[in-house]
Amino acid sequence: LIDNLIMAQREGDKWHAKDILVSPRPGPKALFRNSTQTDWTRINEVPPLPEDIDDEKMTEKAISKKLSRNYYEKLWQCWNDLYVVFDLGCRLNLGRAKRAIKLTTNCFPTYLELMERRLTYAHYMKCPTDCMVEAIKCCVLVTTKMSKYVDPEYLEHGLDPEFLRKFDVHFQTLVATLIDNILNCSSALGSVMIDVLAAIGPFMWLRLPADVQKRIIPFLMSVTNADSKHVSSQVKSRVGRCFGKYIEFPWFRTNFPFLVEVFELCERFLLQSENAMKISYAWVFANWTDVVVSDYSSTDENFFDNDINLRILSTLLLYVDVPLKAKYNIGRACGNIFSWMHLQLLEIEVVRTAVRKLTDYLVSMIGTGQDYKLRWNCAYAVGNVLGNPIFFHYLEENVIAPIIKALSKWMVNSQNFKERAQCVASLRKVVDKDIYGERYALVWNHLCLSLSRLPIETCEGIQKFKSECILLFFHLINMLELKDFPRINDAVTGNMQHLRSLVDDFAGGIPMEQFDAVITANDYIKDVEQQLEMLPYEITASALADIVRLALHLHRGARRGSISST
Repeated sequence: LIDNLIMAQREGDKWHAKDILVSPRPGPKALFRNSTQTDWTRINEVPPLPEDIDDEKMTEKAISKKLSRNYYEKLWQCWNDLYVVFDLGCRLNLGRAKRAIKLTTNCFPTYLELMERRLTYAHYMKCPTDCMVEAIKCCVLVTTKMSKYVDPEYLEHGLDPEFLRKFDVHFQTLVATLIDNILNCSSALGSVMIDVLAAIGPFMWLRLPADVQKRIIPFLMSVTNADSKHVSSQVKSRVGRCFGKYIEFPWFRTNFPFLVEVFELCERFLLQSENAMKISYAWVFANWTDVVVSDYSSTDENFFDNDINLRILSTLLLYVDVPLKAKYNIGRACGNIFSWMHLQLLEIEVVRTAVRKLTDYLVSMIGTGQDYKLRWNCAYAVGNVLGNPIFFHYLEENVIAPIIKALSKWMVNSQNFKERAQCVASLRKVVDKDIYGERYALVWNHLCLSLSRLPIETCEGIQKFKSECILLFFHLINMLELKDFPRINDAVTGNMQHLRSLVDDFAGGIPMEQFDAVITANDYIKDVEQQLEMLPYEITASALADIVRLALHLHRGARRGSISST
């Protein structure tokens, strides 16, 4: 090894991986390429496991710097065995997994120590880093899988207590070794090391000793606070993946000081110029709002101070200027906060101004551009504005009207049926007809128009769209008044067959928790039908009543059939 180092210093960039890391098995780059897998991989057979590696002997060799080529060959073989064992295209063989994990975790700390020594030599920077990155990617796969298998629900897969005890010991060593070495590594290597910590699930976390657990969060916080000269934005952005997962662990959800720390990171890094930072922490912030809305009331004492609420809105406004991939999370974050905000907060003018700016931006994104994921998220977010009556009370007509018009338009015109379905679902969140206002008839007309324009062929997206349309149909029936018929009669009568077909196909599958809307619609339309007796539009009301009664009949029949089969 020393001879090779001296030779490399002389030859500079002419040194390549083949000088030391030659292996007859697939190299590290090949581990993640299906095209390089051999025939036995493709036919779901697990490759032979190499002979065990004596960890004590390897440690002695590392100290004396006399590691042989055979050590590298065996090391890459065991990493490759791990990859194949857990490859989605292969049959999971837990017996092989246990042996391979034991083998790799035994030699991993030694390997890490060796690689860190070699990284100190300028001419050896490239290849060892690449090799180590690929090796730790395998470790990320193992950690992800084991985080799943240590869940009590999965323990029946055969992970016996003795194996788990041994794995715990090796994994604890691995986590401690990573923490001790990450800040001394290159950006590429440090980033993928952070990914190992991000792969730790809640049940894996609980298996770590308290002293190791206590190191992880302070260490990650120290990484985010490190000087940019010493820690790259790439590494800091990867830390966001850890926090985005950890805040969903039960013990962190209730730790409000920790939640505040994570929020402050999002505030800071969404203002960063690097796109990687914005993308990562936009996702973290959206996850943060998931937790806050689920576990905390907007009147909770922790949020009683308007300062933090104003900071949350200010952070939402940062989404307007973030890269496209970060914008994916704007709908989720805004939608969460819009459904959660309390009345007193909207009494503040600066809050109303922020909400207007956000809703204007969200509406402008619906139906525009080629990124349907972003469009769908924005349609979801504005639906929560419609679903929160206090917005209607405090925001002027010029905020609510564009939302309803945009959702109505794109439930008909969008080329993506997931976006169409979300537009319909958002329109159904209106709980007070006054929020629809004069646009109630517009929603009716566009519902009928959207059904008339559906293609003959069907797909999962169209099925989802129709299942939302039938719920919107009963939602609108429950708000129908005599004065509405002149404005909706032509659209309804012209598409009565489409409405009936919709009920024929989907009434039986309406979930029980949503079927109350059908029952109330049946009672409601009866009253409307009686009031219109011998008056104009009586035929239209009777036809709608027949469709509602058909839905009741089909749903009850489906329930009886389900009970009988059970």
